[in-house]
Amino acid sequence: MAKARVEAAFEFFEKLNVPFFCFHDVDIAPEGDTLRETNKNLDIIVSMIEEYMKTSKTKLLWNTANMFSNPRFVHGAATSCNANVFAYAAGKVKKRIRNRQTTRSRKLCVLGWP
Repeated sequence: MAKARVEAAFEFFEKLNVPFFCFHDVDIAPEGDTLRETNKNLDIIVSMIEEYMKTSKTKLLWNTANMFSNPRFVHGAATSCNANVFAYAAGKVKKRIRNRQTTRSRKLCVLGWP
């Protein structure tokens, strides 16, 4: 399903001549049971996006980590009193930084991160 969304998105971007797009990590790839599995899912989709961007006029403006829709973040991400939640959030941000570098994103959006 995620791969079909990427294909449809870039077709849509081309038809409307969209100059930029943005994404949250879990919006483009399914969240796994672990951070490692989530990152693996994301790597597959980000690789696909990179391939589309090679021939597309549409570029990535920013990407960010979604740290608000999963119940694990009910007490915050970087502000959580739970060390495991904080570490998970830090791992997500680290991955987004790497995604930014490989996709040549113009920005990394880290909302609510001190």
